[in-house]
Amino acid sequence: MIFLMQRKEHPEGHPGCGDERPVLKDHPVLRDHLAAQRTVLANERTLLSYVRTALTLLVAGVSFIKFFGSVVIEALGWVLVPLGLLTLAKGIASYRSMARTIREEEK
Repeated sequence: MIFLMQRKEHPEGHPGCGDERPVLKDHPVLRDHLAAQRTVLANERTLLSYVRTALTLLVAGVSFIKFFGSVVIEALGWVLVPLGLLTLAKGIASYRSMARTIREEEK
C-alpha cells in the first residue's frame, strides 16, 4: 500500500500549521476508513450487549420457573423468558439494520 501525505492548510493560511494525514492513493482518507471500522466494531459490541442481556433474562426466567416454589416468582419467570427472546430478536434486527446502513454509506 502506498501512503501519501495530504496537507490541510490552516484556516488563516499560516504555512506549517496544517495537519498532515495519510491518504491511500485512489481511496478515501485513511482516517475515514478507520472511523468506518470503529463503527462496525461498535455495532458488533452492541449486538453482544443485546445477546448478554437476553441470556441473562432467559436464565433468570428459567431459574425462577424451576427453582422457586412461589407462584408470583414463577409468574415472573414466565414473563422474563419471552422478554429475553424479544430482546434477542430486537438486538439481531438492530444489528442487521445498522450493518446494512454502514455498507451503504461505505459505497
